[in-house]
Amino acid sequence: MSKDRLLRGLRALPVALALVAALGPAGLAQRVIVNGHEVRLEHRLLRSDGPLLAPVIELAPYLGAEAAEDGLGLILRWGLGREARLPAERLARPGGLAYLPLEELAELLGVAMLDFTDSVYLFPPRSRLVSLAYANGVLRLGFTSLAPFVLTSSGRRVELRFYNAALAIAPRTSRYSSGNLEALEVSSPQPDQPIVGLKLRAGAKPQVSSGFSGGGYWVELSFPSSQAQAGWPTLSLGPWIGYYRREWPTPAGGARVDYLLIKDYQAHYRLRVGLPRGGPGKGEPLEAIVQAQGGVAGINANFFNPDNGVPIGLIIKDGLVRSSPYGQRGALGVDLFGRVVFFQEGSPPPFIPLRDAVSAGPLLLREGRVVLDPRGEGFSEAFATARAVRSALGITPQGDLIMLVAGQGTGSAGLTLEELARLMEELGAVDALALDGGSSASLVFRQGKSLQAIGNRVIAVGLVLIPR
Repeated sequence: MSKDRLLRGLRALPVALALVAALGPAGLAQRVIVNGHEVRLEHRLLRSDGPLLAPVIELAPYLGAEAAEDGLGLILRWGLGREARLPAERLARPGGLAYLPLEELAELLGVAMLDFTDSVYLFPPRSRLVSLAYANGVLRLGFTSLAPFVLTSSGRRVELRFYNAALAIAPRTSRYSSGNLEALEVSSPQPDQPIVGLKLRAGAKPQVSSGFSGGGYWVELSFPSSQAQAGWPTLSLGPWIGYYRREWPTPAGGARVDYLLIKDYQAHYRLRVGLPRGGPGKGEPLEAIVQAQGGVAGINANFFNPDNGVPIGLIIKDGLVRSSPYGQRGALGVDLFGRVVFFQEGSPPPFIPLRDAVSAGPLLLREGRVVLDPRGEGFSEAFATARAVRSALGITPQGDLIMLVAGQGTGSAGLTLEELARLMEELGAVDALALDGGSSASLVFRQGKSLQAIGNRVIAVGLVLIPR
């Protein structure tokens, strides 16, 4: 060997040694092959003295699963409505990223696995796109099982890329002469990743939803008329929670609307009454109440006496009455099965016994109709017609939960009770209850490992969303 070649080799040695150290004991980065196609992960598999570790959130879509942090660990959803919670103690977190032994992840999702020195072969069952229909302004895609997707948009163009799915319909290009959708193209330029591309008409903003029904999985794009709900979540907090911020038009100007939309609430969460750690009469900010119960979200509930913090109206927690009813005010309860029911104090609720209940009022919606009766519930006309910050909770026909605060923020117009009822109706609620408003109106949600709060006043009672 010449002296020059030897010197070049010695100069390259530190780089080679650094590369070997970065790639682990085997000196090679293992390739990931899913159903015969290589997947290039931004965060590679890690092998130490123990099992081969996989970055769960990044790898899950390629295996036909959705994964998201919820502050307590990870939630996985796959197949036909199957789901599992991975608590924090089961996860490794090199560099802060959630890793799980790949063999454990594969077994959980029903994925066959072959582990070689330089490659890992994974064989997850594929979902299939079996139907596509556009009618009455709604685009509905039908799959045989969950098909994770990523949505991107640029101007009037929107693209949904699905993972671990195959086309069971023919590729197509369609054009539409009316409605919000101008053109649609279905293609599959990469194996196992069909793409549905849309061209929208000016001003169109679709609402995207998904779920399980009829032995399959569906994804829908609709175009609600309400500007409060149009568009995608301001923040996606997981597979089932989106946080939205919109502006709602009123005669007095725009009102800022902050709300959470929790998909298929009853299947994934429990709604529980949250009290300050000192009990009724001892106030705390909603953020502290949610934190103490391990919740992922929360909203303020009962009215209370600001002089002593004593709540006004019905409170039931864990089956025990903690505060008595107050007249005929609107209330909501949660039964032993997790169902939310709206009723009036003094009237027997439809489901008994109730595990939790609060009252505030007035009732805004019942079975899809506005049922405002402020005077009958003991509220003054001035209270009903004043422009104020308002707080409300509602349920949609699909079982989605809406937690909302409206009018919060500098320069934002407040809402009357009538406007609050119409807003909840426009957002899709069929049953809804107004909660304590004004400076008490508070909304809290977990983003990653921390809680974000809208409103921070000390309150007496909250409603807390807790993972099942």
